[in-house]
Amino acid sequence: MTRLWVILLVLGALTGSSMVEAAEPAQKRKVVGSCAFPRTCADYDDSREDAKQKCEALKSVWKVTACPKAKVVATCVNDWSRGSSYTHFYPPTTRAEAKKLCDDGLGDLR
Repeated sequence: MTRLWVILLVLGALTGSSMVEAAEPAQKRKVVGSCAFPRTCADYDDSREDAKQKCEALKSVWKVTACPKAKVVATCVNDWSRGSSYTHFYPPTTRAEAKKLCDDGLGDLR
């Protein structure tokens, strides 16, 4: 579980998450890529030009498709002035664990 927390903290940095960053909700944009981890996957819109490089620097898998939607337990949505990210959680992560991670800065639980 500790490794998951570390990955998600880094993922939060990759998504541009910030507890103090206040911004108007971004316009919905097309997902252009995703960064996959063992129990999570994050979708990015075209506002994050550096997402691919940061994902690969974390030794994660970058794809030019959206994350799989099957078996998603919960999703954190982070809207900021530049765009959005969607961090999806998969089993064995529980919805309660995902909520805590969302509340810790990954975005709003959806």
